[in-house]
Amino acid sequence: MAFYAESWLTEVLVALSLVVVAVYAWFSYSYKYWQRKGVPYLEPRFPFGNVYNSFVGKTSGPIELNEAYLQFKGQHFGGVYFFNRPSLMIVDPDLIRTILVKDFWTFQDRGIKTNENEPLNGHLFLLGGNKWRRLRVKLTPTFTSGKMKMMFQTLADCGREMGEVLEEPASRGQVVEMRELSARFATDVIASVAFGVEVNCQRNPEAAFRQWGRRIFKQNFRNTLNSALTAINPKLLTLLSPKSNLTEVSHYFRKMVSDTVKYREDNGVTRNDFMHLLIQLKNEGCVDSDRPGANKQKDEDDKWKTLRKYPPVMVLNRESNAEYRIPDSDVVLDKGTPIIIPVYGLHHDPDIFPDPERFDPERFSEEQKAQRHPYVYLPFGEGPRICIGMRFGLVQTKVGLINILSRYRVEPSEKSVRHLSLEPRTFLMTPKGGIHLRLSKRSTA
Repeated sequence: MAFYAESWLTEVLVALSLVVVAVYAWFSYSYKYWQRKGVPYLEPRFPFGNVYNSFVGKTSGPIELNEAYLQFKGQHFGGVYFFNRPSLMIVDPDLIRTILVKDFWTFQDRGIKTNENEPLNGHLFLLGGNKWRRLRVKLTPTFTSGKMKMMFQTLADCGREMGEVLEEPASRGQVVEMRELSARFATDVIASVAFGVEVNCQRNPEAAFRQWGRRIFKQNFRNTLNSALTAINPKLLTLLSPKSNLTEVSHYFRKMVSDTVKYREDNGVTRNDFMHLLIQLKNEGCVDSDRPGANKQKDEDDKWKTLRKYPPVMVLNRESNAEYRIPDSDVVLDKGTPIIIPVYGLHHDPDIFPDPERFDPERFSEEQKAQRHPYVYLPFGEGPRICIGMRFGLVQTKVGLINILSRYRVEPSEKSVRHLSLEPRTFLMTPKGGIHLRLSKRSTA
């Protein structure tokens, strides 16, 4: 009996050894991809490729990619590996412009694989192909200057509420965690302007809407592992994660939207918010036009300097939907090749922005902007996939700042840090430990 047990164990160990050898051989062959293409690349580390530090939580992915950007400087592009999947990092600003604008239709998709059965995944940021194009055309008229003016009072009411909420802690000179404060303000704005409901998150931090919203951005080891396996093979997404963290969140928001739409349609309720425009889009296929020429207005305001140091989305992703010869080179990209544009790296390049850790609004004077390539500053992306809500986001930020700075003094506290460190496993830039500032009331004299 012992002989058979020992024989069975030997066979299992041999089988596992063969699997390990086969996987190693597969990865080793994959790691020669950029060499075969004649592309400069970073030497990968089995089995992580070039993302070991971010996978184990030592640093965030975009920060690790920034190190790759610095090594590729002087080149037009360079190859990296997400586990065994090859991706091309674009370094040259002219080539960035070509991919984002001139040859956009070859690179219109982000290449981010998601479970399309999740309703919350069906939005502009993640969609690709004709689905993205149709939705972008329909939603663009809802973000014109005229439509934002229509919604402004609702936004202003949320800002005034934030100013009132801060009255008590400021009167005592308390330290306030500003990231949570901003998140509650933004949640109230989204709930009121987009969903058409009052959720009062600023006075009630544990409101149901706020709790469900937190879960959208919740990151844990399971999500990190799913991302890793998807990078190895995108088909593993639905196989390994048939039910994600978003499933329950989707049901909550779908019911809220459904109830709101039904109530408004049954009772003839109209409100100056985004939900009203979406109901128009649902019933009529389009939204009311603004006055002629209104959608051609541009927001020329340049009060967004902080986005140079802290771009919320630190990397732009694209994916080729056909074979593509990179201009002025012999390199031909295969269909489906992931493209990385290192926004954080560009924004912190000392050759582009000297002394990059210094906050200097003068960098954005007309004279200094004219001296830089226009595609080295990309806080909202560029080209046809530029963030559709860019102007709304800027207006929302200004409303929040005005309601704080007009009433209160804001100063560093003993908990403040000069250089923020970032959470390693978050998609959006997230400061580790929060942002702690001391508030006090301004003198009325």
